[in-house]
Amino acid sequence: MQSFMITLLTCSVSMSMLALIYMAVTPLLVQRYSVKWLYYAWLIVVIGLVIPFRPQFNNAIVKIDMMGGAAGAPYVQIGNGLPVAIHAPVKNATLPPLFSWWQIAVAVWLVGVIAFLAYQVIKHYRFMKMVKRWSEDITDKQALTVFDDLKTEMGISKRIRLYLCASVGSPMMIGFVTPRIVLPKVNLENGELRLILKHELVHYRRKDLWYKCILLIATAIHWFNPIAYLMARAIDALCETSCDAEVVRDKDVDTRQRYSETIIRVAKSHSQLVTALSTNLYGGKENMKNRILSIMDTGKKAAGGLVIGGVLLSTLGTGIAFAATAHGGNSVQASQAIHHSTANGASAASSQAQSSAPASTDRGYTLMNLMNDSQTPGSQDLSVQKAAEDAASALNRKYGLDLTGYKFYPGFYKGAAPNTDIWAFKINTPPNTVPWTYVVTMNAVTGQILVVGK
Repeated sequence: MQSFMITLLTCSVSMSMLALIYMAVTPLLVQRYSVKWLYYAWLIVVIGLVIPFRPQFNNAIVKIDMMGGAAGAPYVQIGNGLPVAIHAPVKNATLPPLFSWWQIAVAVWLVGVIAFLAYQVIKHYRFMKMVKRWSEDITDKQALTVFDDLKTEMGISKRIRLYLCASVGSPMMIGFVTPRIVLPKVNLENGELRLILKHELVHYRRKDLWYKCILLIATAIHWFNPIAYLMARAIDALCETSCDAEVVRDKDVDTRQRYSETIIRVAKSHSQLVTALSTNLYGGKENMKNRILSIMDTGKKAAGGLVIGGVLLSTLGTGIAFAATAHGGNSVQASQAIHHSTANGASAASSQAQSSAPASTDRGYTLMNLMNDSQTPGSQDLSVQKAAEDAASALNRKYGLDLTGYKFYPGFYKGAAPNTDIWAFKINTPPNTVPWTYVVTMNAVTGQILVVGK
């Protein structure tokens, strides 16, 4: 649970930074690149939020490791240097709580996800019920002919129902399995109706309702992050603008002006009964202003391949820029190792030390036998002598210690998952010197140093 929450929070923070940057540069990008591709570039960010796991790289700029449990010691590692532990003094061993903070955090997050989705589902159900009650089929033959001609022109063969509804404020597309276009009760000429219907059919052809579904899932997963809601609004606005661009593509200025006047007249009001799983021609006054400017822009736009590639690389690169490395079983086992090796002080460690004579080493320190609460290392684990040498090297690199006379008290703890066993060393300074206790923990299989501190 700890590993999952750290990964989720890291993803939320890093992708929020990317989303804010992309929102800031979008007004500049629309002047040069096709709005459609800017809209699809957002889909990469949305998928990155839905799937929070990224490739992890050893050369991450910043690594954060949260060692699980109250007794754990977080550490921060800059680049490839040694991790720097952040320690709090441990006094007396205590029983672990019934639920860890990480379990509580996961429970709160899960309740938030369920509450958010329940609210959206109920809202969508009420909206669909209202539309069903107050809608009526469009039976005008001219309108149906315009609609059928448009479908043929756009290569759409699926049956799509056409309705009028006095309760909706603007034209919209609803329905995943049985798609329907719902129009407000506004008198439209055939030319105006054709433009409005083409706008909604572009939504259908691009599967924008499914895009909105993925966006809703991303917002539910990151319900605690206000940037997720800002992102959803930005995507909705770009969705409508990109549909407008498709409708007026290769059209003259007069047609563009007529289309602008039509959507202003048709989308004159905004109904409160809207749903996240429908298109919405209105989108707000500020958005309408930007859309009109985009519609009247007759300049040629470049394809957005460079934008798509840049957003994709940035999304994958979040694993480099901000890597939160939760070592799964390592985190929990390492924190337990630190707890066991420091809980009772130097005298307790000495009384647990050995059943036979300790072994002296070439570096001058004494390697004591395994502490009584230790488990038995497996064949895949480093030997206690090799682990002690690695711990001594880590201490020497960090503190420049002459280890002559020091005593190394080893502890071994089995991990719950494969390759997560832990060696933990409690190192006491020699007699007649300033009494210090150092702690070194490492992955017993890979030899990766997890914590070096005192």
